[in-house]
Amino acid sequence: MSLPSKIFLYVTGVSFALIGISCMLRLDNAAEQLGLAMAAVEGASNVRSLIGGHYLAMSAVTIFAAYRQIPLLLLPIGALEGFSFIGRCVAGLNGEMTGQLAVMTVLELGLAVGFIMISRRAIPSKI
Repeated sequence: MSLPSKIFLYVTGVSFALIGISCMLRLDNAAEQLGLAMAAVEGASNVRSLIGGHYLAMSAVTIFAAYRQIPLLLLPIGALEGFSFIGRCVAGLNGEMTGQLAVMTVLELGLAVGFIMISRRAIPSKI
């Protein structure tokens, strides 16, 4: 795994961890940043588990894959980011896009492409 790939993965892994920790521990701040309202206890639990838990898991896998140099582990992370990008595109088609969401959409596309490109290096070519 190349040095630029490792740097990308470590920076992204730490960023994922910060998002996950924020969703777990600073729920009100994280929910406000995401534009979510905590109308019920279930909402708080969902933000912690569905957003915080997933970001912490993505962080752990990303850092582990970089440290152990197992790029194939990054393919599912790339798929998650890719499907998040598709979800944002659907939101845009429904008129639910803002400037901040457009930036997040571009970031998710870049992350998906980066993770998939790095993971593809581990897949042997059949040609």
